[in-house]
Amino acid sequence: MLPPVPDVAAWRVLRRDAALQRPAFEAIATRHGLAASELSFVDRGTHLVWATRGSVIKLFVPLWAEDASLETTLLEMVGGTTLPVPQLEARGELEGWRYVVMSRVPGEPLGIAWGTLDDQGRSRLAAHLGESMAALASLPRGPLEARAMTQDALLAERLERVLPDQRERGGGEALELELRSFLSELQPLVPAEEVVLHADLTDDNVLVRGDRVTGIIDFADAFVGPWTYEFAAPACFVTRGHPAHRDAMVRGRGVEPTPELMATIRAWAILHRYGHVARMMEHAGVRTLPAFLERI
Repeated sequence: MLPPVPDVAAWRVLRRDAALQRPAFEAIATRHGLAASELSFVDRGTHLVWATRGSVIKLFVPLWAEDASLETTLLEMVGGTTLPVPQLEARGELEGWRYVVMSRVPGEPLGIAWGTLDDQGRSRLAAHLGESMAALASLPRGPLEARAMTQDALLAERLERVLPDQRERGGGEALELELRSFLSELQPLVPAEEVVLHADLTDDNVLVRGDRVTGIIDFADAFVGPWTYEFAAPACFVTRGHPAHRDAMVRGRGVEPTPELMATIRAWAILHRYGHVARMMEHAGVRTLPAFLERI
């Protein structure tokens, strides 16, 4: 029912082929009493996702099998809280591939909804996102203790990896020179205690209705780390470089947007584990790293 996926090239083929995926999802839906006739392909994310009207099935590609344990752990942690997150309905395995079934949260991706709001609506939404970040950070970190990193440890990891990562992700020579200059001038980061982080709050992983966050999805990158790191993704994709929206998000989180904090957010945006700086610059409509940093 599921083809072998020995490498990333095979994953890419399967990832695009909804017809090849469908039999597995129909089998899972039938197993858990879901309406297979309602299944629709969700073209987003690393793993394979289909949904019915009320539930979402996420099937974890064996290349990244550890993501299944992490996602399950996070769904258990957030279940029953006030956070707008999916509720875990079932879990299982199909032909060696692990999966979870979770409730479907309402809303549309923030990246779509953002364009429908005026400036005041965007500031309200940014503030609510900050409040959601604070609620997530308040969760007990115990279940994620094995994935805890101090700020110093995370910074050391990223300083070692950022240049080769961006090279592998298509950054050219000009970007590398700008990154080297950025790193040489990096100022000390604002001290930050370690909390539970989603760590990938992009405009695809935040669902909204109007100016309210109605869903936070995809916890496969979660870990315990410095609270300032959580701002990295939304600073690039959510607030779009608008100071009022950025400040509303920061204050919603319960802190003040000081120059020192802004510098730290810019640093984490460039150093983020899964950041693709060249692509982010393209999406922001800028050609140089200094211009991108100014947008953030």
